[in-house]
Amino acid sequence: MPNFRLPNARAGENYITSLNSVLTNLGSVSFLDILVPENLGLSADLAAGTLSGSPASAGDYEISLVYYKNTEVPAREYTAKLSLLVVPNPKSLWKNLPSDTNAIYWRPDEACSAIANQDFSVIAASKRGRSHAHVGSFRDDDYQHARVNDWVITVVADGAGSAKYSRRGAQLIGEAAVKSLAHSLVDDSALIEAVNNFQQAQSEKSSSWDVAQQNVQSILASKLGSAARSAEQAIQQELALQSNLRAEYKDFSSTALIAISKQFSFGVLCAAFAVGDGAIAVYQQGQAVTLLGNADSGEFAGQTRFLDVYSVTDAAIASRTRFVLVEDLTALLLMSDGVSDPWFETDSQLASINKWDAFWSELVAAHAITTEEKLLAWLDFWSSGNHDDRTIVLVRSV
Repeated sequence: MPNFRLPNARAGENYITSLNSVLTNLGSVSFLDILVPENLGLSADLAAGTLSGSPASAGDYEISLVYYKNTEVPAREYTAKLSLLVVPNPKSLWKNLPSDTNAIYWRPDEACSAIANQDFSVIAASKRGRSHAHVGSFRDDDYQHARVNDWVITVVADGAGSAKYSRRGAQLIGEAAVKSLAHSLVDDSALIEAVNNFQQAQSEKSSSWDVAQQNVQSILASKLGSAARSAEQAIQQELALQSNLRAEYKDFSSTALIAISKQFSFGVLCAAFAVGDGAIAVYQQGQAVTLLGNADSGEFAGQTRFLDVYSVTDAAIASRTRFVLVEDLTALLLMSDGVSDPWFETDSQLASINKWDAFWSELVAAHAITTEEKLLAWLDFWSSGNHDDRTIVLVRSV
């Protein structure tokens, strides 16, 4: 009895194959019966000579054929065996082990939340990556958001996977930055006046445009820079408070994406301070995308920069603070590299409006822009080779 091997299938994925393409050395045949194991999850079409369906589980399976040769008279029955290997779905190979709730600085493995004011709605979600869940380690990403004086404050921090307390570093960065900005934005009169002057100079194409722009930039650098310095100092203070840990600053290493936004009568102001990878983008669907930070590269490939004393010098703050004033806003998005890397593989893709439109369409199709719970569920998307923590914050005009 001849034995043939079918193309491999993958558990849980659609599969279809033509038997005639496998039985090529038998000539023209017609099938009288195709005996498929009941637990396989495939069905046979005798007339078409196909197997199709979605295999339920991995394993080696044997399928029996009864056929006759169309050129043989009188016809006689033949039998054959087909071997099918169903390989495991990669998703099923990942374990989801809980993190140690008794460990210092433990936090839930996922989180989501939302806030809103009269101008904006904010939804945020953070999920432990598969690589961390597989070994029962912690979610190192964190986010924070707040509102004050019609300003929306958002922070995303991605703790270094190699730093044992980076989850706490990310948390401290978010908490300290929000606290600092919430305090400094209580008195926003000088900033509002500067933005109004900038918009007027811009609309009138005045020669004072450069001066007006520099004034806005200076005030924003002062406020966002103070927030970044507060974040760096918060880690230093934690080291002093937890001296029994015998830790170093680098044990709390984390990136920092810090942003503020406000609706004006003539448009939306978005500003940010950024250290490290991930992305901060002002997205206008079908029109433009403006990046408010560049991904920092480390000493070696695949590395990045983290918030430290060198990233909060006056010069560093000036170069790392950016702002944009747009007439309309689809969304201000902050995301850790666990989200940005799978969707935007290169710097040119990160700057491409077509890539952002495709990304936004995916969020819309998954209803991920509607509620924080759906945004959290969307973070479970599959991308081969990309299994880091994932955090995203969306600020949308209402």
